[in-house]
Amino acid sequence: MSLVEQVMAAGGVILLVLALRLAGRPAAHRAWWKGKLRSGTKRLENLDQLRLTPQQSIHLIRFEEKVFLIATHGGGCTVLEQREWPSEQVRENGASA
Repeated sequence: MSLVEQVMAAGGVILLVLALRLAGRPAAHRAWWKGKLRSGTKRLENLDQLRLTPQQSIHLIRFEEKVFLIATHGGGCTVLEQREWPSEQVRENGASA
């Protein structure tokens, strides 16, 4: 084995160990590089999910002031519907203002 192959093998092992250590940490610690850039509000929220088959599911996602109904399948994903997120007053009173 040449010197270049030995160095590349050692570098690969080191990267593998670092990746495994990062994967073993709690989710709060994995996103350490994003922590200071994010604001306190959530922009993307998974409201609900319905698994139809092992490869097919439907997700209800809220992004800022819009709600998306997304179908995921073996070939990718499809946006089925998009609507505006109801205001706080509408959700609390149960009727539109």
